[in-house]
Amino acid sequence: GLHVTRLLQEREFPVCSPDYLKRAKPLRKPSDLKNHTLLHTDWWGEQEPWPTWKMWLKAAGVTDVDWTKGPRFSAAHMACQAARDGNGIALGTPTIVKNDLEHGHLVCPFEIEIGGPENLGIFFVCTESRKDEPSIVAFREWLLAELVESFGQDKVYQGTGDA
Repeated sequence: GLHVTRLLQEREFPVCSPDYLKRAKPLRKPSDLKNHTLLHTDWWGEQEPWPTWKMWLKAAGVTDVDWTKGPRFSAAHMACQAARDGNGIALGTPTIVKNDLEHGHLVCPFEIEIGGPENLGIFFVCTESRKDEPSIVAFREWLLAELVESFGQDKVYQGTGDA
C-alpha cells in the first residue's frame, strides 16, 4: 500500500583532506593509490554489496593496488571523518561529504565514481491512497527542488514512478 519514488541514487568516489595530499606521496593517477592508506567501510548485513575499493579500482582500470589493506570502519561517516582528519583516502558519498567538499575540508582527487546498491539512496514514500493529495505533491516537489539545488539536475530522479 505504499508509493515509493526514488529521488537520489548514492554513488561513491575517493575523498581525502587537502593536507593529506600535501604531505603524502604524489597522487596523480589512480594507480598511485598503492602508496596511500585506503580507508574502508564494512557494510555488514547488506543484501547488495556496497561499493568497495576493489570495485572502485576495477572501474578505474587499476590492478596493482592491494585494496584489502587499511583501517576499517563500521560506518561511512566514520571513514570520511578519518579522511578529513588526514588519515588516508575514503570512498565518500555526496550525502555524507557534500559540505566538507564545499568548505574545502575534503577534496576529490579523481572524478571516477561508482554507483551504490539499487536499494540505497533517498526515496520519497507515502501511502498509495495519498500520493496525489496537494500537500503531499507540494512536499515532494519541494524535496525534489532541494535535492536538485544540492546535488544537481543530473543526479536527481525527476520521475514520479515507483522505485
